[in-house]
Amino acid sequence: MFERISPLALALCGLLVGCADVDSAPTEDSGPAGVTTDVAIDLVPLSPDLLDVTAPPQDAGAVVEVQSSDGTEADADEEPEASVCPPVMAWVPPGEFLFGPGPLATPLDEGYCVDLFEVTAAEFNACVADGGCEGYEAWPMCQEIDLKLSPNQCVEGRGEFAANYLDWYRANSYCAWKGKRLPTSEQWERAARGDVGFTYPWGEDPLDCERAHQGRGAIFDACVDYGGLPNRPIEVGTYVTGVSPYGLFEALGNVKEWVDIREDRTVSPEDGDSALSRGGAYNEGEWLMTTLAYDGQLGPQITSQGHGVRCVSDPLVAPSD
Repeated sequence: MFERISPLALALCGLLVGCADVDSAPTEDSGPAGVTTDVAIDLVPLSPDLLDVTAPPQDAGAVVEVQSSDGTEADADEEPEASVCPPVMAWVPPGEFLFGPGPLATPLDEGYCVDLFEVTAAEFNACVADGGCEGYEAWPMCQEIDLKLSPNQCVEGRGEFAANYLDWYRANSYCAWKGKRLPTSEQWERAARGDVGFTYPWGEDPLDCERAHQGRGAIFDACVDYGGLPNRPIEVGTYVTGVSPYGLFEALGNVKEWVDIREDRTVSPEDGDSALSRGGAYNEGEWLMTTLAYDGQLGPQITSQGHGVRCVSDPLVAPSD
């Protein structure tokens, strides 16, 4: 069912996406003293820490078959350029891709780096500790811990779980603190569905409980308790069979991911403005769980247990042709 991803699989991830140095409730890796989780998880998800590995050597002339961003099999006999992106990010080159429900051929004139994983509770907590993100004194659900509902950031032992209860402002503050930014809707969609407009990150195979953390709510309940996983946002890197063509884990399900739809990025949105998140959450499913799904007309101050973030950045160096 679920399994730990191996260093070899990570090497293939590098070949596939150009990975860098394959090097309504909240939160914190070290939450309130004495708080423990009561949820038993019967799998070993991939930790971002495991990405700092060296791919095993291959025989001279060996050809590894991997899936390219257009859904075809690509032959890769060279190591990808490792210095294009910061660690644990994938390089998405400039180019044309199919965007939207049409879909329409859409150009992206500049390449970018995108997080392979949703931002974790530990990562967000580091931002709080450094003063870059809002502290939890303003988060009522962190004052009295509920193991099912409180943000992952506020519950001890959930450092590698997806950060949740992030509104647009919290998500934007975190990305800025990291020297990154929120993706545009176009950037998010290309990284999540590839260049040929897949319905799902993995292609056109039907949605099921093994590919995405979804269907675990009161209305969409097809996957409730499936695989021994809790029915709330969980550890990133769990669904290794649902990875996108550019290597993104949990692009669908787990938490929705805020994107940036501002025409002027120097002006912050106000309450009452529209904001957008993509990818669907753990408690949604079926028609909501596609790479086209989004929340419309949400204010940037809106949040829930199913709202998180994934960031993008410029490359560290200009990639070679």
